[in-house]
Amino acid sequence: MNDVIIKNKKKGSCDVIIKCKKSDENIKRRKSSHRYIKNKSVVLGRSIMTNKKEKLKGGLKYKGSKKEIKIGNKKSMIKNDKDENTILKSMKSDNFKFSRRGFILSFTGNLEDFYILSKEPLGKGTYGCVYKATDKLLKISRAVKVVSKKKLKNIPRFRQEIDIMKNLDHPNVVKLLETFEDSNQIYLVMELCTGGELFDKIVKKGCFVETFASFIMKQIFSVLNYLHMRNICHRDIKPENFLFYDITPESLIKIIDFGLASYFSHNNYEMKTKAGTPYYVSPQVLTGSYNYKCDMWSSGVLFYILLCGYPPFFGESDHEILSMVKKGKYHFKGKEWNNITEEAKDLIKRCLTMDPDKRICASEALQHPWFKKKKNAFHMDMKMDIHVLENFKNYGLLLKFQKLAMTIIAQQSNDYDVEKLKSTFIVLDEEGKGYITKEQLKKGLEKNGLKLPYNFDMLLDQIDSDGSGKIDYTEFLAAALDRRQLSKKLIYCAFRVFDVDNDGEITTAELAHILYNGNKKGNITQRDVNRVKRMIRDVDKNNDGKIDFHEFSEMMKLKF
Repeated sequence: MNDVIIKNKKKGSCDVIIKCKKSDENIKRRKSSHRYIKNKSVVLGRSIMTNKKEKLKGGLKYKGSKKEIKIGNKKSMIKNDKDENTILKSMKSDNFKFSRRGFILSFTGNLEDFYILSKEPLGKGTYGCVYKATDKLLKISRAVKVVSKKKLKNIPRFRQEIDIMKNLDHPNVVKLLETFEDSNQIYLVMELCTGGELFDKIVKKGCFVETFASFIMKQIFSVLNYLHMRNICHRDIKPENFLFYDITPESLIKIIDFGLASYFSHNNYEMKTKAGTPYYVSPQVLTGSYNYKCDMWSSGVLFYILLCGYPPFFGESDHEILSMVKKGKYHFKGKEWNNITEEAKDLIKRCLTMDPDKRICASEALQHPWFKKKKNAFHMDMKMDIHVLENFKNYGLLLKFQKLAMTIIAQQSNDYDVEKLKSTFIVLDEEGKGYITKEQLKKGLEKNGLKLPYNFDMLLDQIDSDGSGKIDYTEFLAAALDRRQLSKKLIYCAFRVFDVDNDGEITTAELAHILYNGNKKGNITQRDVNRVKRMIRDVDKNNDGKIDFHEFSEMMKLKF
């Protein structure tokens, strides 16, 4: 039996504390895997297992020209959209919302029980190295940042880097998938980018035409806009910290390394730490009093280098470089600048403005005339067909457990799995905010000649799984993915996130941990506990109170 207790730490905060009682065989398997959820107490508490022997098939299936729906023990016939509307209203009143933060788990134990690390690192940093890692079971390639605790001067500061990455959800941010920790090291498991650094491409190419530079800079300003809207300053913008996802010409770039990133409020010049890289650091950082617009200065330097192949501020030593940065003087002389448009030069000037109050911000940069002039330079497909609309409709009617699973699949999938959907999202996100409004999605579907159902607003409410009022990147993918096309690997990826102790079964305690621990403000109520019970019951075919991979896989295959 699995127990969950609600423990108050401080006023206004709580934890789900889990105790899992398992058979001797399961305990042995758990010990052999050494995959433990990090920092979780083990205490006795209220049982949330059910003894009721209730049969449940769950999901939707066709029966003639009508749809038969079974949710729990409730069964009804969907004859038309009005019946679907009734179900959606019921779901809306239930107000089931969740945060994706809980899906990025932190484990203690041996990483190499689950991944095979490459012998040679992909890259080296101050505190450790990044290796290519292969999932032993699924054969999926990941990148693992291995950080030595001995070399870390400030471990809490490093944990903030992890916290920041857990909060990010953007096509141009490298995904953090899970973390491990042992006595000597901390491991960050991330998606693998195989296209190399932007820096290497600059070294190889020298400089770029404005068409390609606009493709790169739009992504950089878009991700900076996203970060700054969330009060996060990266503080180390440079070509080495942008990776191409793959080797294709149209590959997107991903921002990496949040080691110097910091949260900020909108009080001016609150940041004091002198952080950054000499060529790219802003003058205000050197004085020890600056705001988030230091990122815009750094992006202006990067933009300058893209167009000519050399930095605006240079010298024989770091001291000379920093002296030039403080003066803030640069030029557009030389043959490299002969064919560069005035619009491009103007945008660089606005990024490299000495006064931060007058310096352009990321959202303004995205609206600059230079981008409007280069709008159609790189074509990205926004095609959405009737299947995408059907997927949206089907997602709105999924069981709660299925919605959680689809969100994890979207989060764990690589860009190859969602290539067309990723491009569609980026085009819909016209302002580069990292999310789309419900109105933008409706316009996008209508632009593709699709007739929206009259209850589409209620469907959108279901797609907005965290209740933010907007549709984030992963929310869009989760709803737009075709469940019929899901590979067994992706389904197992989701299962393994729920199966916290890696014993081959999902328990009520594990599901409660994923759904609520660290995600819920205030106390966990009995209603919350009952909801978890029902979610397990909805797909527990053999009524043993747990979900194995076969039951989970069958749940994901339920047809509409």
